[in-house]
Amino acid sequence: MKNLNLRSSLFGNYCFGAYVPRKEMCLMDIKGETPVIEKFMEKYVNYGLKHEKHGIAEWVLWQKDIPKYVLTEQKNMFIPNWLNLSQKDTISISSTPDGFNSQMDTILEVKCTLPKKECKPNFETKWLPQVFGQQMIANMYFEKQNSPCRIKKTHLINWGENRTKIYEILFSKEFVFYLIELLEEYSLALLSEDKEKINGLEKKAKKLEWNKDEVIKLVYEGVVKN
Repeated sequence: MKNLNLRSSLFGNYCFGAYVPRKEMCLMDIKGETPVIEKFMEKYVNYGLKHEKHGIAEWVLWQKDIPKYVLTEQKNMFIPNWLNLSQKDTISISSTPDGFNSQMDTILEVKCTLPKKECKPNFETKWLPQVFGQQMIANMYFEKQNSPCRIKKTHLINWGENRTKIYEILFSKEFVFYLIELLEEYSLALLSEDKEKINGLEKKAKKLEWNKDEVIKLVYEGVVKN
């Protein structure tokens, strides 16, 4: 039985071919291969793991709140057979956010910037598939658990050793539905291993017309004082 899992950290690839083209990614998933980009990004991943706690600490100082499910206690949210297919072969989706606020209505996601020890000058749209994917999966997970918790927003903490920015990204049904459509297309191509469906992934994803300025706002900026 085939039961493959799509992680929210790679939604940028599954939906938009951000680092690896969608067709190539699908063929690699079918073969069980690891994308080369993951090996290339290893030093950045290790740097992020090392300094994630500093990003969380910056958020705590700003919000005066004690977060949940951070660092070694991160919560893996797993949605089996997310398309509700009545067959043995299925696709699951999962996400492990860097944390939640104490009210469990805000996801914390830390992005540590290595070059020049500065945070990014502006919000990077490449973060959006993971951000909205986490929101989508978290709400699916809470609903399946009969939990009253619902995610309303994400605080993306772009931490740098000299400067940190925190962005607030409101839950967007519009973008989540957009993701679902693209993920479903990818999932069905992956499950079927049908050449026509896989070749269809070569087409560029349709553009979403939306006002991101109403959803994404810079809410905090901190500078390290020497």
